Amino acid sequence: DLKYSPDENTPEELAVNYKEDGNFNFKCKKYRFAVASYTEGLKAKSSDLLTNTQLLTNRAAAQFHIGNYRSSLQDCELAVRLTSGHMKAIVRGAQCCRQLKHFQKCQEWCDRGLKIDPKHTELTKLRSECAK
Repeated sequence: DLKYSPDENTPEELAVNYKEDGNFNFKCKKYRFAVASYTEGLKAKSSDLLTNTQLLTNRAAAQFHIGNYRSSLQDCELAVRLTSGHMKAIVRGAQCCRQLKHFQKCQEWCDRGLKIDPKHTELTKLRSECAK
């Protein structure tokens, strides 16, 4: 398929193609296929920071849905290294920490997001749950 040919596509185009496939699989609740697509997108080594951040954050969401909270958290950590204020990654990171019962770390993720958006409802709720 030419859509995945490194000879026919730039790394940026390949990354976007795999991201679109991952998004389709995610919408169909085929989370393991979505993880595989996002991983292939990252392997394309795109120079586009936003695309790489989205691939990591989307893969984190798919990992979260199949209960791979540690893998999901690792992707969130990588995503915020690329784009420090990426709220989806921050919220997902906090959710992962709650699932892993890392309550102190959950509060830290929430605080990070609340510095950007002090009225973020979900982070406010998560922070109070993890502070108990």
